[in-house]
Amino acid sequence: MDRRKAPSSKPSNQRRNAQTRGRSFKTLPAVDEYEVIRRAHEQAKRILIERKGEDDQFRGNQRAELLAMIRAAFRCSPLPRALVLQRRLNVVGAIGGKLQLTTSDADFNASAAAYFKLWARNCEYTDGKCFNELLQLILTSLDTGGDCVIVHDAWDISGGVLCGSNKIRVFESDEIGNLPEDVFQARFPNHTQRSGKIYNAAGRFVGVTVSASQRGQTTFSRDAAITLLRDPDAPTENSPWIYVQDSWRINQGRGVSTFAASVDLIDDYGNILSSESKAANLNATMLGAYVCETEGDEATSDLDDFTIEETSPSESKKAFAVGGEVQELASPDDLGLPEGTEQFPDFIARSRGLFADNLPPGYKFQQYDTKRPNDKVADFLTMLAGNVAATLGLNQTYATLEPKTSYTAFRGGQVLVRPSFVAAQKMLERYVCDWVAARVINDAIAYGFLSPPKGFSAPLNGLDLRLVWSWPRQEEVDALNEQNALTARLRNGATTYREEFGVDWRERIRQVAVEAEEMAKHGLIHPATQTVSGQVSTASSAAAPSSPENKEPEE
Repeated sequence: MDRRKAPSSKPSNQRRNAQTRGRSFKTLPAVDEYEVIRRAHEQAKRILIERKGEDDQFRGNQRAELLAMIRAAFRCSPLPRALVLQRRLNVVGAIGGKLQLTTSDADFNASAAAYFKLWARNCEYTDGKCFNELLQLILTSLDTGGDCVIVHDAWDISGGVLCGSNKIRVFESDEIGNLPEDVFQARFPNHTQRSGKIYNAAGRFVGVTVSASQRGQTTFSRDAAITLLRDPDAPTENSPWIYVQDSWRINQGRGVSTFAASVDLIDDYGNILSSESKAANLNATMLGAYVCETEGDEATSDLDDFTIEETSPSESKKAFAVGGEVQELASPDDLGLPEGTEQFPDFIARSRGLFADNLPPGYKFQQYDTKRPNDKVADFLTMLAGNVAATLGLNQTYATLEPKTSYTAFRGGQVLVRPSFVAAQKMLERYVCDWVAARVINDAIAYGFLSPPKGFSAPLNGLDLRLVWSWPRQEEVDALNEQNALTARLRNGATTYREEFGVDWRERIRQVAVEAEEMAKHGLIHPATQTVSGQVSTASSAAAPSSPENKEPEE
């Protein structure tokens, strides 16, 4: 029996190619798939279907490698630092983290705000940073690492989570990891751990493992790790720790830095900028060379035998004058040049007073072709910076700090960017600030430093609903136009003083009234009491300060 393979009825690749060669492909055949999928297969792109969770696809070692790349970019490239700096200034700034309370007890509001302000001056566990600075660093940690764990080490007779210091400590992304599997199974049966996060049997996130001494490792030893657990249904202020992440998907697991989408562009930006800068430095010191055009007796044998200016017959023929001082002209051997060299680098010649307009016979000045820095590199770097900035919701103005377009375009760019700042402010407010303030104030009430507000009993459940925070606002480019627009919005009811000035709007009005009254005593007119035409408004007379029960907490 002939076991040789029977010829296939389907044409081979070579036959098929030969048959289709020369055909017109202007009209593609109909296919039962999306065009983008067909093109992806034709271009041999490696596209994988996700069949596991995010943490199984993006393992601990890969996460650590990505974080190392991002941090290396921060050390080597000015672009990511500039963007994170703008995020800090516009999201947190110098006033972010200022607390005010809105309970019905005005005295408690004032005393609690004053207590928190005193606590916030030295609230960080490791270095004693203030709350405002810590918020900026937490935002940076989320932008670069994607997630972090914040622990409030409350006062506790047993020592609290750390040592009962009433301070907060932050564990960054590379300080989150797993326990050894045998240790974990023995301590937490029916639980699972993935990339440092612990889930119960129902698949709910209930805990995390952190370690400051073994940062960068995916698995921590039992003695170096701290395991934090919480009830997922309990109020947030009841938990001594929180996990904050920059999420992109619902069931993402661990957070991933926003810079992950552009870390390659950041690296390219730094390399191009550094290369062009070094080329510019080289071109500034080496402009050209002195080249011998002729051979034989017509040309001077060496440039060091040429005298630019003989100061006197008694001087050596190898001497020349520079700035009135006689100096010795070095030979090629002294300069370490190969034997028979017929050209000097320009920086050597210029340092010895030799210029292109005074050359020996047979020599000419040949200028180097210096096309770097490239005259188009500035626009190209700006384009790269704009793409990286866009991943953070910013535009290229925040990367270069150079507004080059019209006022309308620049203001429009600010309007586009502003929502990203507001979203980051609300994220810090909801997940960090409310939680910290509720725990600190409740601890102060429990230990007798504060009395609970009238009509309330300790602990104050739902206190986070009575907290208001101050954040930076959009700076005005054209102050007059902005103020005219604000007046129109207030007149039309499109906004309120509470929306524009925050929870202390009553205090602002009282302060204006006090100043207007004081100016009136001295025969002066307060600007707020005048109309647009300069007339004094009788309805704008100074009012007395409000009664104590309506008084807002003072700073």
